[in-house]
Amino acid sequence: MDNGPESQLASARRIVDLLVARVSQGVAAFEAEHGSEALQVVEEIMAALMGQLEGNLGHVVLWEQFLRTPNEVSEALVGVVEVLFCRSTVLSAWMDNAWMRYRACAGE
Repeated sequence: MDNGPESQLASARRIVDLLVARVSQGVAAFEAEHGSEALQVVEEIMAALMGQLEGNLGHVVLWEQFLRTPNEVSEALVGVVEVLFCRSTVLSAWMDNAWMRYRACAGE
C-alpha cells in the first residue's frame, strides 16, 4: 500500500467522511443503515482517534467541535488525521484495516 502524502490524505478523508456520517446520523440511524457490526468498527475508529488526539488540547477542542458540528470542522479534522497518519505508520495501517473491516461489514 502506498503510504505517500496523497495516500495519507485520501485515507484521512475516508476516515473523517465516515465519522461525519456516524456523528451526523447518530448511533441508531447509523446502525439501522449500516448494521451493528459496521457501527462497532466505527466506534473503534472513533476511540482510537480520540486516544491519539487527547495529548493535544487544540486537537481535543477540535474533536469536541467536530462532535457538535461535524460538517463545519471536518476539513480541519482531515488535516489533523493526515498528520497523525504521516507520523505513525502503525496508526495509518490500523485505520486502513479498520476501513476495510467497515466496508466488509457494511456490504460496500
